[in-house]
Formats: sequence, structure tokens, C-alpha cells
Amino acid sequence: MDELLDLMLTPLEEGLSGQVRQRLAQSRNDPEAEEDEFYIFREALQDVPDEGSPGWWLDPVQCRWWLCLHVDWKAYDEVAWQVQAICRTLHLELGFVSGAEAQWTSYFNAVDRPRSRPPDSGSLSHLSLPDRLKAALGRARKTVRRAPPVTPPKPAPLSDTPTLDVLEDASGWLRRQGYDLLYLDTGGDEYLALPIRLCLLSQARTVAEGLNIPTFLV
Repeated sequence: MDELLDLMLTPLEEGLSGQVRQRLAQSRNDPEAEEDEFYIFREALQDVPDEGSPGWWLDPVQCRWWLCLHVDWKAYDEVAWQVQAICRTLHLELGFVSGAEAQWTSYFNAVDRPRSRPPDSGSLSHLSLPDRLKAALGRARKTVRRAPPVTPPKPAPLSDTPTLDVLEDASGWLRRQGYDLLYLDTGGDEYLALPIRLCLLSQARTVAEGLNIPTFLV
């Protein structure tokens, strides 16, 4: 993972890069890591305060860096603030707002339904993320079923999960600023993505392939 880290740290000042590398060394000695390389890497890339005040992810005192996006497959409302934290760390534009998140939130509120649903045989949630991604993007769009007598809200985005739509917004935001989110297939039902400069994206994918880590883009 060190070579991937080197590619990610290229835009950062030397002092901050050293702190991230030091955190990675500490993470590798963490007894809770249990040799889980994804856990170790993630812990090094997220500087979480012990007690943070509102908006802590935008405060460089409370959060010195944030260099990965990590969310559960259904946690679409956890994407935007992490993108903002990544942009603050990389000195990119901070104003990311996901239209898909707002649309899905309005939809869920209007139909009074839970924002997440357990896996079932009719959904794609039992698949690995790359397979679910391919299936979701390849499906023909269809009308959302809305049970009467609720007044139909504006149509929601129609991917397999709301999170996928928000992640598409996030990737587009970063691409316009010279970065992309490179997703690592952890084998679980989560999204773990690294912000990589577009000019280094091919190299990063090659490095991950050498580590036997499948990658994908959204």
C-alpha cells in the first residue's frame, strides 16, 4: 500500500505527508487491525478527532487531513461531507453539494419510507460492489413505484442504491478539479475510494493490480 500512498501524497506539503506516513506506521502496530490491510490504510488516511465540533471536517486544527472516502453501500448521506474534507485537504474548491442526495432525501421524506433497506433476493445488494455497479449502470431506467394515497414526489435517481448516484456527483466534482476517486474492491459491502490525480490514475490502478486489489471508477 505504500506505493499507492506515495501517489496520493504528491500534492501535499512535506510536513503533512510525513504525518500521514507516521500514522500509517502506527496503524500497522494497532492490535485491532488484525492484519486487515484495508483497515490499516483507512485509519491512516482519516484524521478523526476524539471530540469534534460541528463542521470539524473543514477545520484543519480538528482534522489535519482526510484522504479517502469510506461509506457503507447505503449511506448516501455520508458522502458529501467526506468529499468536502478531501477537497479541503487537497486545497480544492469546497462547495460540493450533491443534487442526487437532495433528490433522494426529498423522495424518502415524501413517501415516508426508510432510507436504507435490507438485502433481499430481488435486489443487487448481495453482489460485490463492482458487479452491483455494472448491473446498476446497465439497467434500463424505469418508473419508481409509489403507493397511493401519497402524492408522488419528483422522480428519484434510479440506480440500485442512492449512494451510487451521490458518488457519481462526487466523482464529477473532483474530475473537474483534476482528480478522480479510485475505488478499491475490499470484498465487502462498502465503498472505499482514494482521491488520485488524473495524470496518476493509470499508474495507481497498475499499482493496485500488482497488489491484487481490483479497482473501479464510478
